Amino acid sequence: MSGDPIARLSRSGARGAILGARHVEAAERLRRDFLNALRGPQITSRYAPRLEARGRSAAAGDGGPGAEARRRLDGALFAVGEDARTALVRVVLEERGLEDLEAEQSWPRRSGKIVVRMALDALALHYRL
Repeated sequence: MSGDPIARLSRSGARGAILGARHVEAAERLRRDFLNALRGPQITSRYAPRLEARGRSAAAGDGGPGAEARRRLDGALFAVGEDARTALVRVVLEERGLEDLEAEQSWPRRSGKIVVRMALDALALHYRL
């Protein structure tokens, strides 16, 4: 793995960039939610008043700082569909190369960039970019 595959696909080469600004923004949002979702619940004491004391549901604050990010991540991955989900997880979140994705999925060589672009199109549509 040498660098970010999304950054490589967004750079202009001899044939132009495969991904545009909206694709990159969609990938960055997904990656940001993924990283925030990894944050677990807070395990140290907080001295702020408890949510119940303010008249809110206790469930609203459950799950720590990553709970909302997990909901957004799950919603985005569900919205794009199963095939696109696999491409996004492997390339955007795991930062694996297109060759790895193509081999894993038994796809023809050089088809990964098309699938990733279509997956990012669906993701950008979900994010309304």
